[in-house]
Amino acid sequence: MDAMASLRPYQYRPLDSPPTIRILVLQPADDLSSSLKAQLVHVQGKHLLLGHGRPGFYEAVSYYWGEPTLSHVLCMNEDSKLGITRNADIVLRHLRSPRKPRYLWIDAICLN
Repeated sequence: MDAMASLRPYQYRPLDSPPTIRILVLQPADDLSSSLKAQLVHVQGKHLLLGHGRPGFYEAVSYYWGEPTLSHVLCMNEDSKLGITRNADIVLRHLRSPRKPRYLWIDAICLN
């Protein structure tokens, strides 16, 4: 049985306040075919302006996402799953770093 099948559906947590956004923390993997694993973190606007302690805190990804069919799965917080499109799956696999987490703002995921 696929381990992803037993995960519960991901539940978005409401944003804390208007200047807060969600950032996807994409976990690293050496292999392109490895399961996609991530967390969504809430970041206050003031931390975005300060770069959260480092330049280039996150990267924004937005483009035509194709058909809105949620045919692929993103493992969230190791205990739940989020349905994503085929195109989102492809871009996440190619943006994923082999060694360190990657911080992304992706409209199709971060906007709920």
